[in-house]
Amino acid sequence: AKNLKSEYFYRAIKNECFKIVNRENGKQFLEQYWVYHNSNQKNIDNLNYRLKEVFATSSIINVIIKNIREYKVFEDLGRIYKRIDISKISQGQILKVANYNLILIYKNAPFKKAFNEVITYLQNRTNLKIIDAKIGGFTGKMYLEAEDEFKNKYNIYTLTQTEYSITKVGSIDGQNLDKIDEENINDLENDIIRVKTRSGETKFVSKGSTVLDFAFKIHRDIGFSFKYAIVNDSKTKLPPYTKLNDGDKVEIVAEKDEQGNLKNNAQLRWLAYVNTELAKKVLIKYFESNM
Repeated sequence: AKNLKSEYFYRAIKNECFKIVNRENGKQFLEQYWVYHNSNQKNIDNLNYRLKEVFATSSIINVIIKNIREYKVFEDLGRIYKRIDISKISQGQILKVANYNLILIYKNAPFKKAFNEVITYLQNRTNLKIIDAKIGGFTGKMYLEAEDEFKNKYNIYTLTQTEYSITKVGSIDGQNLDKIDEENINDLENDIIRVKTRSGETKFVSKGSTVLDFAFKIHRDIGFSFKYAIVNDSKTKLPPYTKLNDGDKVEIVAEKDEQGNLKNNAQLRWLAYVNTELAKKVLIKYFESNM
């Protein structure tokens, strides 16, 4: 589903698995999630109505607001609260992350024009405050993060009707092997290799990836704190530019400070040690903001 860009099926299946795995421990979180969404429905209906009025004279032809699924809300909370306990999540914490996808369907306009139009209309004609912009993992297009006066947070996507349809049913020619990760296990081509973590979990990475690429794939903090790598249980401490082979088992050793916190070791020359787009983008963004 992910390989064919069917975001709807991918997230629906993943969400059902999440609810099964957390059937007992996740009861409170799931209850809090639905209490929040049910109590907030009137605000969402009003926003939907208001946005359709606001964009009536624009290239936007439809406004769709959907709940972000439970598993994704929990994953996003995990990025804010380290070691979060699913059995103790409050509504206050749920408000800290986006809970709604706001899809704006446009036609007869280049994406850049429609996107800039969306920003202008949101800033000048609504109470939504734009707080960030990111690239969508499925669409590959820029989307906005925004917040309303009630502290509800939204991911705002600007899509054509065709693009929106593809997120629901996928596309037979939509495969993008560069984005394959540990959840894609079939039809791997020659440019993808299997690499195991220290715990034996299999991950898929692009052929030519280095141990530093692998560290960033695990987590950006692990990448930034890279000290050395151990491959196939060898006693040799390998440098960041070491290339990986299919079937390798990799342990990433991270640098820590005296308090046991991860220490940032990033160096400009690391840009020559990575070959994946993920690692390159993370490093470039870091150096741009710190130089």
